[in-house]
Amino acid sequence: MATENDLAQAPRNSRVGEADPKSEFSSNPLDVLLNDPSTPKEVRQVMGAFMRMGPVPPPHLSKITPEHITQFIESTERDSQREHEREKWAYWFSGFCMAFVGILFLIVMWYLVPTSPEMFQTVLGFLAGLGCGFGIGKSQSKRKG
Repeated sequence: MATENDLAQAPRNSRVGEADPKSEFSSNPLDVLLNDPSTPKEVRQVMGAFMRMGPVPPPHLSKITPEHITQFIESTERDSQREHEREKWAYWFSGFCMAFVGILFLIVMWYLVPTSPEMFQTVLGFLAGLGCGFGIGKSQSKRKG
């Protein structure tokens, strides 16, 4: 183990944690612990085992071939195409539903205007309230997210 005299003789221009190539001191505390003769043998063995372990690669990694990579890329491309088709159909379906609701609204309004103007005003006020509530909720969710 290093004594105070050894530490005092260390170069003054070196930074903390930086090893001097001419010095017996290491910047890695584990190396110091492993090379210290006062450290028990069992501790050195356990510490040395942990230092050698490192990250373990998955066992199937060595079995991957270029054909596997090609299959993975093709599968990803097919999934991407399927997702695009789903999004396209969802777009057209939502457009169809909105057009259907709009036509239904026009038919109901066309029927209510001549027969019952009071009912027309009530339904129109209700729909305007729904639309405003939806707009306010949408703007609040945009502010939060």
